[in-house]
Amino acid sequence: MNTYLIGVKKYFGGEYTFKVNAENKTDALIEARSSNAFIFCRDNVNDSTMRVVKKMNNGRKRGIKK
Repeated sequence: MNTYLIGVKKYFGGEYTFKVNAENKTDALIEARSSNAFIFCRDNVNDSTMRVVKKMNNGRKRGIKK
């Protein structure tokens, strides 16, 4: 499972971003359409501008030992 950062442009400038867990980019966009974060902001954004901004790094952080 990977974490993707999803971006949706607002009507009056700016961009709303949120994170989604999915297997790949296609599944991330499908999951984003039904996520609570998107439903919460739906009135102020243009639905057709949804995109995957980037794949978040799920790896180990530098300097932290396990």
